[in-house]
Amino acid sequence: MNTKKHLYPLELRVPPNKSARYTDALSFYQGFMGFTKIKNYCNRKNRPTDSHRCEPIELKQSCLICKSNQTIRRGISYRRTVRHLDAFGCRVYLKLPAIRLSCKAYIAAFVWHYEFVAPNKRYTKAFETTLPKQAIGATITHTARVTETPATTVARIVKTWKKKEASRVQQACQHKASHCQNLVLGLDDFAIRKGHTYNTGLHDLRNGTFLDIIPGRTILEL
Repeated sequence: MNTKKHLYPLELRVPPNKSARYTDALSFYQGFMGFTKIKNYCNRKNRPTDSHRCEPIELKQSCLICKSNQTIRRGISYRRTVRHLDAFGCRVYLKLPAIRLSCKAYIAAFVWHYEFVAPNKRYTKAFETTLPKQAIGATITHTARVTETPATTVARIVKTWKKKEASRVQQACQHKASHCQNLVLGLDDFAIRKGHTYNTGLHDLRNGTFLDIIPGRTILEL
């Protein structure tokens, strides 16, 4: 599926006779959420939750293994419910069909792959990227209560984000230090288990950044 930015090749269903606030909502969903076609809309029924029944615009999808277009659509097994970005103070859920397909060339069966949500996930990638930003300066419990998301889900997403962010920041600091003239390094040992195990921190004193952790503190280990 070819997606650019957050243009999702899906159809959002909207009822024909609705008030002006639904017209504004449609403009929002078409622009912000990136739906390329709008057909019918599932009524909110005065609840703080919007549920949208979506369908891929294309009838078929290329094989995930051999990239062949010779695929056969076998029907829909069920509909996945995934949470998307909140809109107008309401939780937004997308009802995505789990479309079964088979490849003629590779003789393999697979399920329709959506670019904006990972397999077996209940949250879109756009929604998951907002959780770490809200967790900065707050606790996991507070973020879970504000976003109405399970605390275990928030903790898992934030933990994954911290690993990626720490690796990115460390690489940026090391790259900056390697291109710095008159580099000044600082060493600081600290105890993992006092009297037994120590590590050494390597610092870039000129730029004020932390570069790496070296196991041990002896000359041979350094």
